[in-house]
Amino acid sequence: MKKYLSLAALALVLTPYANADESSDSQSPKAFAPHVYVEATAGSATALDGCDGVSDDICDDQDTGLRLAFGYQLNQQGFLEVGFINFGEVNYDFSDYVDAKAEVTALYGMGGIMLPTQYAEFYGKGGFALTRVDISAESPFRKVSNSGTGLAAIGSVGVHVPLTDNFGLVGQMDYVVDAGDEDETGTSDMFFISAGAKLSF
Repeated sequence: MKKYLSLAALALVLTPYANADESSDSQSPKAFAPHVYVEATAGSATALDGCDGVSDDICDDQDTGLRLAFGYQLNQQGFLEVGFINFGEVNYDFSDYVDAKAEVTALYGMGGIMLPTQYAEFYGKGGFALTRVDISAESPFRKVSNSGTGLAAIGSVGVHVPLTDNFGLVGQMDYVVDAGDEDETGTSDMFFISAGAKLSF
């Protein structure tokens, strides 16, 4: 009988410590698991050098841009990403009869670092982009076109606001240095600010 009473007393003594361990585990954050994600954003793109030497009255260096990205979150801080950006067009209206435009796109690969907070995740990325510029000019009598590609540096900063475990909102700024080909089409720095959604798997 004394044996069983001793076991019961020991159980009563250890119960508070066991409950404390369980409560601390339930309050601790879940272990981070690497995962794949997809982002899609849209916003305003600007060719910062697109109107150099041309009057603003006949040149429009801003357009709507689109971005689609696929990434892999390595851990709580680091991730890798590849994606595509269409910066839209730079339009030149030289006269009632002559129109010209330059369309800028980029395929990129970047690595990034994320800073998680209680309500949002702030991040920065850096890498390289294969950029392409397609230019064309058209009049009632003739149409000419040219294109050029080049490797450019790209950097981004942004914020991700998770709404659920798998879905969140994203705001991002991208900067590309010297998109295009200097000899074939000329180059321009590109600035893109966009917002959209992120889906994690």
